[in-house]
Amino acid sequence: MMMHSPTNPQSDLAHHKWAVYRTPHHNPNDPELLKYYGALAALSIYSLPRFQSTQFSSGLIWLVNELKSNQVNQIAAGWTVNPTIYGDSQTRLSTAWTIDSFTNTGCQDVRCPGFVHVSNRIALGITFSPLSTYNGPQYFIVIVIYRDPITLNWWLVYGAEKEPVGYWPAKLVTNLADHANRVDFGGSAGNAAGSDMPPMGNGHFPSEGYGKSGFFEVLRFIDSNVTSRDALDKDLVPLMYPTKCYDLGNISQIEGGRGSRFLYGGPGGSQGC
Repeated sequence: MMMHSPTNPQSDLAHHKWAVYRTPHHNPNDPELLKYYGALAALSIYSLPRFQSTQFSSGLIWLVNELKSNQVNQIAAGWTVNPTIYGDSQTRLSTAWTIDSFTNTGCQDVRCPGFVHVSNRIALGITFSPLSTYNGPQYFIVIVIYRDPITLNWWLVYGAEKEPVGYWPAKLVTNLADHANRVDFGGSAGNAAGSDMPPMGNGHFPSEGYGKSGFFEVLRFIDSNVTSRDALDKDLVPLMYPTKCYDLGNISQIEGGRGSRFLYGGPGGSQGC
């Protein structure tokens, strides 16, 4: 599945790669850190031209419960470029869900029953404009995913206007009805045909600096009372498998006390890079 989290990436590295920060699997000094009820971030959005029809690239937030290895529940939201799904190479709002790591269940947006869309303003699959430019104006989308403490449904909220887009019902993702035990922030890219890899982020490496690489910023976790707190460097660990295609920058603090940021991405290239 083109939007699944890196739950078992070693089995899929031939045609799918990630550059993400994720919460630790276990922290014996603070077991409450193993429970997450939502997350939010601002994600930069770019155009990624010259896509092959079998390539895909995304910037996503994942909420995952993997306490049962054969029932890995995942919900994800962010942006994607995916000609196979949408028929073009435009940058779009997209979601996904599964209850078994996309082995037999799940899909993107509302292409199968699952996600309940409620917004009259924001549709899944919408294209974004304007888009960021290299070393120029930077544009981003704000994605919020949180669990409603009353209904236990997981809501997607979009943008600075906090528009409720829709929700994943608690009865759909039963392992997530209580909490997520992992949050991932970052990029996912690959080629369903297993050939050349596409650009990730904006197609440039984090070493080029802010404004010249894709970014996530204002990273936050949401607790069971729907209260958010900053996700700091100590809360997250990098997951970046060796590759010449992509890279993952360090988490740093944004000027003015506006939380944290990391840069990610790269140009892609030949299979395996």
